[in-house]
Amino acid sequence: MKKVILFILIVFMIISCEKKKLNEIKYVSAESGLNYRDKPNGKKLGKFDFNDKCTVDTITGVFQTVKDNYSTIKGQWVGTKVNNQRVFVFDGFLADTITKSSVEIDAITESKIKEFLDKKQRKPYSEVEKENDSLKKLMTTTYAKEYDYIDQDKWVEHINEGIKSVKDTVVITSEVDLVEKLKSNRVFLIDTPILDFYDLELYYRSVYLNNHFYRSSVGDIYFRYLKNVEFIGRKQRVYIIAPNYDGNSLFRIESFENFVFKNFCFYYPTIEDEREKQKENLYNEDKFFYALRIVNSKKGKFVNCNISGIGFSGVDILSHSSNITFDGGTFTNIQKNVMYLNNATNIVLNNITIENNNCESIIQMKKEKGEGPYFRGSYSSEKINMLNCKIRSNKVKKIFGFGKSDDYNSTLSSDIILKKCEITNNSFRNTFLDFGYQISKSAKFYNCKINDNKIYNAYGSPYFVTNGGGEDYPLVMFTKTKFKNNDWKITNKERKWYFK
Repeated sequence: MKKVILFILIVFMIISCEKKKLNEIKYVSAESGLNYRDKPNGKKLGKFDFNDKCTVDTITGVFQTVKDNYSTIKGQWVGTKVNNQRVFVFDGFLADTITKSSVEIDAITESKIKEFLDKKQRKPYSEVEKENDSLKKLMTTTYAKEYDYIDQDKWVEHINEGIKSVKDTVVITSEVDLVEKLKSNRVFLIDTPILDFYDLELYYRSVYLNNHFYRSSVGDIYFRYLKNVEFIGRKQRVYIIAPNYDGNSLFRIESFENFVFKNFCFYYPTIEDEREKQKENLYNEDKFFYALRIVNSKKGKFVNCNISGIGFSGVDILSHSSNITFDGGTFTNIQKNVMYLNNATNIVLNNITIENNNCESIIQMKKEKGEGPYFRGSYSSEKINMLNCKIRSNKVKKIFGFGKSDDYNSTLSSDIILKKCEITNNSFRNTFLDFGYQISKSAKFYNCKINDNKIYNAYGSPYFVTNGGGEDYPLVMFTKTKFKNNDWKITNKERKWYFK
């Protein structure tokens, strides 16, 4: 009898709890929106937008577990009404209050980063190391005892032996945590919003911790020799930052294969007293500062990753890197070139927004004169596809730059293909498209919209295409591409040569 009474009480409590949930106001917490259906897991009828309000009036008891960005979300199907029709949604993506968007969260993070960096004393690392020479000796001695030193040449020989197809997953909460756990065949779920690898202690520890990580004396950060890895910003976008404007790159990956970076921002907020230094470096052929450098790597994806920082060259892809895709994200506040390609093929930009840059070019194929050593070698090839990209509100000397080799006998080939891209509200110097030095090169536009662009510093009338090959050897082709309200005029000859 006692068991029966206890059972009735438990059932009553469950029913009471469920009743309390009824007619509760909830908000959609999924930024991509939330589908509603005719029954649990039934036919899709429509979609609630992010932060839409709905009133839960039915509890189904149909439970479900889903995977979302490497997180496990548990919940059940509940009922609500749309236009007096009962529909059902998964309540794992419902919240009690309005949720901050990723844009709002990014703004909060960037504000914290600026505040943090303003408090830090920014100095060139050459000065920092001189001031901390005694610290260097102490730490070298301390960590040499704590960690077994691995000879780098021997290390490279065996680091990726016996690559497995199965990945293990680790949760990362700090920079040291990540450095200590770097290895192939691993998924890294990063739960900290900021990664700052530029601490001197971390630099010296890295020599003994893990040779997949390296920080040079001038400040370059390397991740290297890794295969089958994924780096995921799980809770929000992860910002890789630098407290000092020095070195050649904010973040560099080298000899990677089969890799993913998701939900990252390579970020350097400029302070006022660095602006003049950065302007000098724009024309200093010995000084490049890239947000992201990809060296001798292949089969990689950058998903929902941003590049932001005045004074940066954006992305440098070189040394036989291939099959690298950027899917979603924004490249902004770049002063030199948004992307460099030097002997890099099958590069894809999909759904990328390139905006508010005041720079030399959007895509630069090899370096121009005055921008460091040209490509050296008998053959160089760059191939890039841009799909569904938006190039807008930029001031650039040229949309694409085609550099040259210092070896006049070398074979150079550069190809750009744009499909369903929008090029709007930009300012270009003198001409929309200038093919420059190279002989073997091409740019093809399919189903693009090119509207409301201006030409500045034009020598006479603004040009549409210069050095485009003409009738005998057209280097550019526009197919089903629309032009509207641009500064330049397209001549009848150009229409004959360059349009299909």
